[in-house]
Amino acid sequence: ADKQPGGFCKQQLGFFESLEVKNKIAISGQGTYLSEAKNSYSEEMEISNLALDSFQTDEGLVAVNYDLKLRSFKDADMVYFNPMLAEAIKTNPFYATERVYPVEMPYTRDDVYSLSMDIPEGYVVEELPKQTRVMLNENDGMFEYLITADKTRIQLRCKLQIKRTFFSSEDYKTLRDFYAYIVKKEAEQIVFKKIK
Repeated sequence: ADKQPGGFCKQQLGFFESLEVKNKIAISGQGTYLSEAKNSYSEEMEISNLALDSFQTDEGLVAVNYDLKLRSFKDADMVYFNPMLAEAIKTNPFYATERVYPVEMPYTRDDVYSLSMDIPEGYVVEELPKQTRVMLNENDGMFEYLITADKTRIQLRCKLQIKRTFFSSEDYKTLRDFYAYIVKKEAEQIVFKKIK
């Protein structure tokens, strides 16, 4: 039988994003929310056991958990795989080069995404993205991308913190560059090579 590689994902949402999810669930119900979430993943992935933790309590932060199987390993010699799955920030929200007005974000962020996955049978890791940690100014935010692999498993932990919501126009370039870096980093792929 074809053994599909797979893994386990957990996404821990910050306070305000947790509130947003709770509001959506209050309006449309948990079943609708989960099926919409499931549909946001690509065809290449089979998502199962999608579940939410601690959304019942007011102060509880929401965690989204799921198991996944990858369909994309079609016996190719090289396989490129983005471990951020559907959670990557794909576009920089601050696309303009200059800005006269300050930036006011709807809320601060404190999100953690973690993935634990099997290395597909018959493959080795040829290339892994480099680990990184960058600060936004001295203490306004932080982005951390920690990834490790042994012979059988890959572990990724990606954390994004934005500690304030108001940035003056002088801070705009720093904020824009910070997000540009995140977009680039979260697009990086793991390269798997088939064992000959």
